[in-house]
Amino acid sequence: MRGWTMIKNMDSKDLSLTSSLAEGSIRRKITETDDMWSRLDSDIAETILARLPVADYFGFQFVSKRERSLILSPTFRTVSTQLFERRPWFLMLDADSSCDMVYDTEVEGWRHMKLPIPKDVVTGNSATPVGASGSLMCFKSDNDTATLCNLLTGLKREISGFTIDCNTEAVAMHTIETSYDVYIIFRQSSSLALKVFSSVKNTWTEILLEQTGKSRPTHHVMEWSAVNELMGVTSIGSSGQVMVHYISSRGRVVGCDTSTRIAFTYPDVPIRENCSLDLVECRDRILLVTLVCQFVTPRLVVWEFSHERNKWKRIASLPKVIAKDIPREVIDINCAGHDDYIMVCMKYLNYNFSPVIRYNISDDSWVKLATCSNDRNGTVKRFVSTYAFMPRIDINL
Repeated sequence: MRGWTMIKNMDSKDLSLTSSLAEGSIRRKITETDDMWSRLDSDIAETILARLPVADYFGFQFVSKRERSLILSPTFRTVSTQLFERRPWFLMLDADSSCDMVYDTEVEGWRHMKLPIPKDVVTGNSATPVGASGSLMCFKSDNDTATLCNLLTGLKREISGFTIDCNTEAVAMHTIETSYDVYIIFRQSSSLALKVFSSVKNTWTEILLEQTGKSRPTHHVMEWSAVNELMGVTSIGSSGQVMVHYISSRGRVVGCDTSTRIAFTYPDVPIRENCSLDLVECRDRILLVTLVCQFVTPRLVVWEFSHERNKWKRIASLPKVIAKDIPREVIDINCAGHDDYIMVCMKYLNYNFSPVIRYNISDDSWVKLATCSNDRNGTVKRFVSTYAFMPRIDINL
């Protein structure tokens, strides 16, 4: 109040002088800061920038030519990815099929991002994600083409011969740094086959799988959307081979050994009630997420298969203090995993929002995320699926 009285009693000449002094002080501070930054050694500047969250330092390249040259330099790519631990992003797909939102686990918050999502050639809308691994995502762009994309840098590559039809069981990706494989599992008459695109060989190969462990499910599985049915995950087997895992249309977890060419069916999880389920991969661990809503509070459980005991082992459950606030009318769940994080989208028919649950394996923490609004009209977003990737600027195609 005293400050306002003093300013009020100043005449226009005094105010003008005060304003000029303030502007000069601010301008001088900005100039001094700019000079200090410009005088910094490039290695030190790169190290400082690399300490920022990925979304922040990536946006910093638009400040000036020097910042852009620093961030795009090969040494910065090494510093930002090897010296500092990065955490994954989760791309969220809402009920309107828009992909303008990610959950950034580095800052544990939502970010509105204008990502370079490929376009569907037929509809002109955003293409449908069908796979993700490492820093890359795979999108179905037309009847015979898939587009692989680094969503942080916008680098893309189209792959022809990518056909999905009623016989397709699952699509999965596996990446090792800059090399990657795309897997399509499909039914061929009464057999199961695997079609593989290798970025190293730059060609498709097709192999027939021998099936073992056929049995009928003991639990009822809710009907899934087409996107859910196609999503598979990969891991490395005991002999270093790639293992492809997916949930069949009958609700069974199926594993495919790309080396022995054997497809086997896992035993059922010990659940007799109506449930929804999805597979995720976290640090090469294949985890099964199940949701049962027949009880007073929904039961969301994470399972891992024990090969020694040949059965699924419960490793985590959603605490009741969070579960009690979740409506029981869930029709499906869609999950994604990366590193220590699992993201769970819950879908309803009669609700104008869908809860999203984040689970951290390393510290066994569960969080029901805050609702996210559309930045254009303020409406609450209804997320129906999620896809995990590691934002890295050093991964090329």
